[in-house]
Amino acid sequence: MVTAYYIMKMTRNRKSTDIHEYYSNLRDDTYSKTLYHKDRIMCRICMKDGSVPIYGSGSCDVIEALRIFGNIVVREEDNFPKHLCKICYNFIKEANLFRKIAAQTDKFLKSPIKEEAVDVSLDCHEYPEAIANQDPVRNWPVTVTSGNQSKNCKMKVISKVQCYVCNKVVNKSYYKEHLTMHDPNHHKYVCDICGKSFRLRCAYHNHSLRHGNGFPYKCKFCPYKGKYAELLKTHMRTHTGDYRYMCTECPARFLFKSNLNSHILNKHKEKEHKCEACKRAFHTKLALQRHFEVDHLGIKTHVCNICGNTFGYRNAMMKHQRRVHKREKMMFSRMPSYLQVENKN
Repeated sequence: MVTAYYIMKMTRNRKSTDIHEYYSNLRDDTYSKTLYHKDRIMCRICMKDGSVPIYGSGSCDVIEALRIFGNIVVREEDNFPKHLCKICYNFIKEANLFRKIAAQTDKFLKSPIKEEAVDVSLDCHEYPEAIANQDPVRNWPVTVTSGNQSKNCKMKVISKVQCYVCNKVVNKSYYKEHLTMHDPNHHKYVCDICGKSFRLRCAYHNHSLRHGNGFPYKCKFCPYKGKYAELLKTHMRTHTGDYRYMCTECPARFLFKSNLNSHILNKHKEKEHKCEACKRAFHTKLALQRHFEVDHLGIKTHVCNICGNTFGYRNAMMKHQRRVHKREKMMFSRMPSYLQVENKN
């Protein structure tokens, strides 16, 4: 009904006045220029007879529209005409409506598509049988009977949204931060020590802790110390046996999802990326590209800092240093960071 109303209204306006013809004729019209007088009530735009005051109730939209569409700034204290004719006023109203409709449409199109997902790994990982026959949205508080005991198992419902730029589905709480990835002008935080830049202030703060020697988060059960609360939280899973990321192909379980993904890729997926030169297959495009550059193009980027020999793979260079230069096998990188600092001191 609203759309039909505006179509009828615009149709009546076109029948009464052809806007294009009206403004086109003003280019060569000298009538308004010759009769210009500061005491005459005339239109601020076309200088014809004016009847609608620019200033007054509801004037903000008119003044803003004149600035946007007419590229002029009007002030009540100046000596220029302070009215609009009905044609110019109606055109401004339609232009304002167009701008508002365009803004609403743009906001609607850019609004994320909401989805609902359940993170059953938080409190229900010990009772997978309790989840199988439950509705994860409506029945998420679940009672589980184990032997003679009943325990409550909570299923946390997490809102998911879809990015309108890349269509990636992310947590709703992270959505605004995710959009900064698509904004080239977004402010970046740069580390004063190493020069690494970050989009998010929290990521920059966490990175800055890497350059310090403090480990304020200590484990209650072992000597472990962490720089961040999240690291300690993850470490605590080693004591509770909370290896929440489970492989669906074998009994393997992992603390981190990245480890699970790496396990699935290397153990349960076929090597899909094949070299056209020798028909060797690899799990990833990066591994295929590295193989082609080293084995077929002869590119060697790893240089021994002792003798200057070059190698295609880092492992080959490290093996060379241990065999030729009697360098000890480095296990240092596998140490927890707090032990690395203590050993240095």
